[in-house]
Amino acid sequence: MSGVPVDIRGLTVQRRLPDEPPILRAVSLSIPAGSRHGLIGASGSGKSTLLRALLGLVPVGSGGIRVGDLGVPAPDRASRQLLARTVAWIPQDAVGSLDPCMTAREAVAEGLRLHGIAAGRDASRRAADHLVRVGIPADAFDRRPGELSGGQAQRVAVARALAAEPGLVLADEPTSALDPLVQARLLNLLFDHCTASGATVLLVAHTLGIVRRFCDVVTVLHDGSIVETGPVSDVLDRPAHEVTRALIAAELQP
Repeated sequence: MSGVPVDIRGLTVQRRLPDEPPILRAVSLSIPAGSRHGLIGASGSGKSTLLRALLGLVPVGSGGIRVGDLGVPAPDRASRQLLARTVAWIPQDAVGSLDPCMTAREAVAEGLRLHGIAAGRDASRRAADHLVRVGIPADAFDRRPGELSGGQAQRVAVARALAAEPGLVLADEPTSALDPLVQARLLNLLFDHCTASGATVLLVAHTLGIVRRFCDVVTVLHDGSIVETGPVSDVLDRPAHEVTRALIAAELQP
């Protein structure tokens, strides 16, 4: 599957209590197919909620989302299945996202079966191939999440996400718990794969260096609203908003 565009118009996501301010406030954002788009902002700015909204996992107060030709949330079972095949999610907590009873091979094979890509031994064989591509050694294929290192669990999460050749990859700080060397290797692997397949990537990043290296465009969120968006070099080298300037200054502090 090639990359799909994302179109978000006036998206508002309310908190549970009606008198609390919304998590997202009238967010509008267009991401072309095949783009590498970074999303930055302080904790609580709404980054993860925006990704969850694209997955159809949070109730939308107002506005609309389209992923390719699909509306989100999907209105029926067939649309939900197609959306699940189109959009892949790589969470920050890889171990917590993996079924503790499934081995690494089973976790990847399950996705292939659910999306109708492969079944039986073919799914198991393909899962092993995907694990090899992300650097999981053969002796770890049949380990469960609790038996994997943090880096290995994150690699399994990447293999599971990419196995279905999604059109959109949502990566929520996928390497924040890893050391810098493992971070670089895993992100190189992720973006090399997405470049080869043409997949669109929306990456929530915790360091601006990652955005500079891997993304073409960056959006800055603050208090549930977009305060700045544009090419990475423009936004990070010539920030127009005080929030962006503060994020840059904070990273420069020793």
